[in-house]
Amino acid sequence: MRLGKSSTVEHFLAELQLIRDTDSNPGERFLALSQFFYKLIRYLPREEKMVFKNFYAKFNYVLRTLPLQKDERANLEAFRWFVRIGNAGKEADQPIVRQATALLEMLLQRMAGQTERPKNYQPHFFTKKHPQRNTAALRSIRLLCQSFSELQEQGPEPYFIIKGFDLDNLETEIELLVKRHQYVDFTYLRPLLLPNAVLVIHNIVSTGQPDQYSTSFDSLPVLEPDFLVDASAIGECFTHAGSNAGLFFLSRLVEDLPGSPALKGSMVGYFLDELICQQTPNIDTLFKTAQKNNALKAAQLGRAEMNSIRNSINTEHLPNIRLLVQRESKKELWIEPTYFSSVYGLQGRLDLLAYDEKQQARDIIELKSGSPTNPVPGQPWLNHLMQVVCYDLLLNSTYGENRLGFNAIFYSRCTVAPYRQITSIHGERARALRIRNYIVSRIYKLANRDFAMLLSFKNTGIPYLPTFQQPRLESFQDRYRPETITTQYYQELLAFTLREMINAKVGDYLTEDNEEINGFSTLWQNQVPHKEKLFRIIHHLTVAEMDTESGRIRLNITLTVPHSFRKGDLIVLYPSTDNDQEYDCMRQHILKGSIESINNHFISIALNNKQTNYGFIQQHQYWAIEPDLFERNFWCTVGSLMQVLNCDDRKKRLLLGHLEPAFSNQATHGLDLLTPTQQEAINNAVNARDYYLLQGPPGTGKTTTFLVNYLRQSLPDNTDKIVVLAFTNAAVEKICNTFRDPRNGAPIPYLRLGSRYVTDEYLFADQLTDDNPDNWKKLIEKNRIFVSTVATFQNNLLLLSKFMRFKHLVVDEASQLTEAQLSGILAVFEKFVLIGDHKQLPAVVTQEEKGCLTEPGSFLEKMQITDLRISIFERLFRNAQAKGWTTAYGQLVDHYRMHHDIAGLIAHQYSKKLLAIQEKQFSSLPPYALPADSPYYPISRHRVVFIESSPGNGLKKNSSEAATVIKLVSQLLQTGQFQRKDIGIIAPFRAQIAEIRAIMPEDWQEDETFITDTVERFQGGEKKVIVYSTTISSSRQLPGIQSIASNDTDRTDRKLLVSISRAEEQFILLGNPLALEAAPAYRSIISYCRQQDACFRADEMEYPSTETAASH
Repeated sequence: MRLGKSSTVEHFLAELQLIRDTDSNPGERFLALSQFFYKLIRYLPREEKMVFKNFYAKFNYVLRTLPLQKDERANLEAFRWFVRIGNAGKEADQPIVRQATALLEMLLQRMAGQTERPKNYQPHFFTKKHPQRNTAALRSIRLLCQSFSELQEQGPEPYFIIKGFDLDNLETEIELLVKRHQYVDFTYLRPLLLPNAVLVIHNIVSTGQPDQYSTSFDSLPVLEPDFLVDASAIGECFTHAGSNAGLFFLSRLVEDLPGSPALKGSMVGYFLDELICQQTPNIDTLFKTAQKNNALKAAQLGRAEMNSIRNSINTEHLPNIRLLVQRESKKELWIEPTYFSSVYGLQGRLDLLAYDEKQQARDIIELKSGSPTNPVPGQPWLNHLMQVVCYDLLLNSTYGENRLGFNAIFYSRCTVAPYRQITSIHGERARALRIRNYIVSRIYKLANRDFAMLLSFKNTGIPYLPTFQQPRLESFQDRYRPETITTQYYQELLAFTLREMINAKVGDYLTEDNEEINGFSTLWQNQVPHKEKLFRIIHHLTVAEMDTESGRIRLNITLTVPHSFRKGDLIVLYPSTDNDQEYDCMRQHILKGSIESINNHFISIALNNKQTNYGFIQQHQYWAIEPDLFERNFWCTVGSLMQVLNCDDRKKRLLLGHLEPAFSNQATHGLDLLTPTQQEAINNAVNARDYYLLQGPPGTGKTTTFLVNYLRQSLPDNTDKIVVLAFTNAAVEKICNTFRDPRNGAPIPYLRLGSRYVTDEYLFADQLTDDNPDNWKKLIEKNRIFVSTVATFQNNLLLLSKFMRFKHLVVDEASQLTEAQLSGILAVFEKFVLIGDHKQLPAVVTQEEKGCLTEPGSFLEKMQITDLRISIFERLFRNAQAKGWTTAYGQLVDHYRMHHDIAGLIAHQYSKKLLAIQEKQFSSLPPYALPADSPYYPISRHRVVFIESSPGNGLKKNSSEAATVIKLVSQLLQTGQFQRKDIGIIAPFRAQIAEIRAIMPEDWQEDETFITDTVERFQGGEKKVIVYSTTISSSRQLPGIQSIASNDTDRTDRKLLVSISRAEEQFILLGNPLALEAAPAYRSIISYCRQQDACFRADEMEYPSTETAASH
């Protein structure tokens, strides 16, 4: 194990010293030590030529490889447990902080081959804090699997042995005998397990041998229990003939367009919800609303089919739905409550939960609108049964195994007996979890580039596949050819996407410096103070008011908790437990919704589903919100990748960069007001037959000039529809604003696709003026330009293909999208234009570098597909440059934003010189006027300023620098020449953002136009003045504020470039020069400021009071 590099040890010792020297409180320091511990363990094995499946695997490898004594190993294991269970920091005091620091120092000494211990190190400090194991009471075990024996067939119960480490009870290696019992077989686990898999087995028994246990008939094994699988996904794997997890994967690898029965089922569910919420709803109005909620699908089906659906609902379903509502009306009914269980690795959203308060009974009612089973034997369809079995496990996990209440499936078309009572027995639970475990195992195997399952699909098919799914399988078998480069490319993108999904869910492949240790599972794995450290929770919310008609809740913010929530964020909402002292989302159901508005005092949430009874909300005093995860987007990306295999050979060669794109020679007109460079770019883009790539440096008018004029040139040429996409809602909003109000010329008509949360008069749903789906289809047909986010387009790709031929695509901010996110979309269009700038912020990728690199010597590497973190825009751009395809790419040079002095800081990063266009950009006048006796007067004389600040008092915050920022902004506002919307404050860390906001006047904080955030929030925006608080105290912290691509020979710091280029009139940099000048880019700026006499020391300036700033 190559851990002895002195530079590595010195680096981490210096970082540990920073934590030791900070004057933060013990809780904050312990949280910093916890994060340091995770970072160190993730980093240590990075040079090893092996795959480490998760953090536990890396920790165990370090523990067993370093020359640690037995008591040191035990103390480290106890510390790991203490961090996992108590990393909230609420128990941390000075002794705990001292011992944690000493323990980590000892670990670093062992790395360096040293045997001594720190002087104050206590060898059993954390071991004593670990609860002792009660072997007799042990019923469940959580294993880090290390090795597996072959299946032993002799004897009445064949078995295999797992050797591993108990993650919860701090033991050395233990053995588990996994058996084939008379009525249930658990040996199926053998081929599913990977080294370092986490396996929980409930209901185990001791064999009587030390540290040896066995499965029993009642056992329930759960592989990777924090990776939650949806109950409905498990149910879909069951057919009347048998079960197979392959059904799950086929439906996600090869997408299919749902027909009218699926839409009818959704609308029947809506009818149920509304009949519960309303006493006497208008049925005709309900149908019209449901139809508009699914307007795109309704337009595809047409008026006649929608009338058929209406008649079916009214005659076949509505009478039974009324019966259901009437029968359950005396109970408290909850519509689509969500449950999570890390006990069984499940999640699910029930159609209906009926709660009988008197009996303390909770009934599961699952609505099914399809053809019912024969009511005489009373059995439901097997897939429906297993879905409800999973729901039963979820509720038992939440409320206890002795939960009262029945489980039922309600077939709304059944005229005889619509209810099917379900009794969940152990055998069915074991079958459901078996399929779940297969799904999880194969997701992880695909993520680790094991594509044996795909080859099996091609060669032998999928057992128990329903007949109607056969065309889907045949499509995959025909296109999946492992020997081809395109299939290898597909496989790499598939594995990459699944690793990103795994990170989002549980964080197994995160980079060492990523603080989101557990992904979405942070929701239940970590305590409140740790979540506060990550700015991902607001708690102690109280209910201010509820709008029961619309399903909106307004909550008071009673505690000042720094957070990163914004308007539009998807959230989960849940109450506190244990006399309002704890927040445990696993002990009740979860509400889901989105933030409609938020300020320092209130937060308004729109629930995804209206409720009929808000007593559950009223009975709890305190609530919390945390971020939600929209897993569907990952699977939509996976599904879109099949288009790469579907497209013709010429398109494949174009996407791989092997074939030069074709061009025509069509004349362009009406571009006289544009510069020669802009004219050339638009002319080349118009004449591109396959694709065109445009690099647009900051402020060069990628959207306002190029995109607008390119569309104007393209629209008269033919009747083709043009799809315009961008990654974020903010970018789409900017595009739409530009189309509505361009710099010159008439507005550009468009139709916007998006959710009900989008506010735009050109939104498709808001353009519907009647209730006729045929007219809605005509609306689509008459429009030429369609605008949406990439995610919205991916989610509706197959549906939109029914309305238009995918001829022409434009993607803005394309450099912010990974190859995996975009390649499947590009494959379906005949022509695409990508607009981006790979010198600015890249796509967000969370996984480790070595997982993103393609295999050395492979065909992909030879075709320069080497690193999947690189956007397809950048790859194709660099490929075209290298091969001299000069008409395939271009760069804008005329910029309209930055003053010439500011632009000079970044101009050298581009191959073509940036040219300022407007006279004001060359102005020699000061950016603003201050009185000559003002201490800030010298700052006002320069366009680029550096203010030297003293080292901070925390790892990721600097209080004195924050105070300087506020006083500086106060002075700018007092000049009367700026409004708050003209100034932007950038900081690299959430902790510093919180520090700055904490000392702001309240009206600054309430002003949505006054942004204080990380640089990512400013991408695509501009401000007259940018104030950048770099925060750091040591050069060791530089990587945390930089973004430098490993393949960039220019070593461009993309975060710094974007920070600088947001400024129109002045850029003010604050920081510690000793820390910053270790980076060439910062050293260059500070040197420039010194030459211009634009360097100032914060502690030498007399700052006036900020009290007068509050009115500005």
